[in-house]
Amino acid sequence: AAATVSLLQEMWDRMASSIGAGSDRRVSRDEYISYRIGHAQSQEPEDVSAMRRQRDSRTRRRLFEVVDANEDGKVSSDDYRRFYQALGVTGTDADNAFAKLDSDSDGFLSADDIMEVSLEYPLVG
Repeated sequence: AAATVSLLQEMWDRMASSIGAGSDRRVSRDEYISYRIGHAQSQEPEDVSAMRRQRDSRTRRRLFEVVDANEDGKVSSDDYRRFYQALGVTGTDADNAFAKLDSDSDGFLSADDIMEVSLEYPLVG
């Protein structure tokens, strides 16, 4: 749980800093949407883009390590469900998402599976 909180806090802090959130660290819905749209549309110099990809790769790796609760190098449907339920996602929704992500239907997600899928959903900041 502490690792999850740490990862999410790090992601939030990066986004809040980019948005220019005040000392209260609050971000309005409109600020968030504007940030995500701008982030998705930005054209960055190659060196900045490479640094962002490297940072995102580290963040995705940390995310995998947090979700892989028993540290066996793969994420079971139980690992996945517990993690996302802690974030407020229903067990049914987590199970449905897991089934879609488990492309080889072996009942597990590898680090590569998680990282590949996460490329479709940009991480904050």
